[in-house]
Amino acid sequence: MKAENTVFRSTCCFRPELKQYPKIDLPVYPRSTGHFIRMPGNREEVKGGEKNFVQLFWGIRGTPVFEKNGMRHVLFPGYVIYCLPGEPYRIRNRLEECEYRWIAFDGPRAADFMRSFGYPENAFHAGPCPHRNFINFEEHLLVRTPSSWRQMFCEICNILAAAGGSTEESSSENRKLQEILFLCKSRLSDPGLNIKTLAGELKLDRTTLLRIFRRKMNISPSHYLNMLRLQRALSLLQNPRLTLVEVAELSGFRDSNYFCRFIRKNTGKRPSQWR
Repeated sequence: MKAENTVFRSTCCFRPELKQYPKIDLPVYPRSTGHFIRMPGNREEVKGGEKNFVQLFWGIRGTPVFEKNGMRHVLFPGYVIYCLPGEPYRIRNRLEECEYRWIAFDGPRAADFMRSFGYPENAFHAGPCPHRNFINFEEHLLVRTPSSWRQMFCEICNILAAAGGSTEESSSENRKLQEILFLCKSRLSDPGLNIKTLAGELKLDRTTLLRIFRRKMNISPSHYLNMLRLQRALSLLQNPRLTLVEVAELSGFRDSNYFCRFIRKNTGKRPSQWR
């Protein structure tokens, strides 16, 4: 690794036994974390195979440029970029100071674990940096008890989950999604609740509703409604005082015969077997 100029201010915390994994079974192993503020003109170059771990960077201030895979990626504030094990990259700071946090984890499954979140390999918008999660990770890394290793793994998951929790679109879409979810839950027992009625009540075009829901939830509104109804039905079936007809009605089904087929199709069991 080659770095030019000086990092103006930084904090780093590493696992002492960098070449050994902790003696605890985890999907990936916490390795290190840092908080960097780089001066203008600062550069860092990492050669291929030099860093055998996953690194994730979260932009806070400034516009550092990451170069990897022959592409240039600007890490704007609120943007995230990650590098896989062995991947070469270069960081160049522009004219102003830049600030970002990073976290690293390793293990035989580290690359697959990172890819499993489905994030693009370019810099992408993620929202404000979850500072508290990075700080919690660092605090546990200083303790390193079995419980602390598990807590650090949880913080890795929290940080990765937070990276997908926001989008560049205006918050009006987020509010619309919350309205859709609230209407689905509050009107679940209404058998007439479907995409058409949802769009009508929210004064949305059907195509717009589908686009918002699929982009933010990765499933269709119909599938989401069906899963909500299935969950409610399985819960209500535990109550022996309710008849199948009552459970079907409370779960949003007009026809108890269709309700029975729906339960069997989605669970492999008849409603009576869930009693």
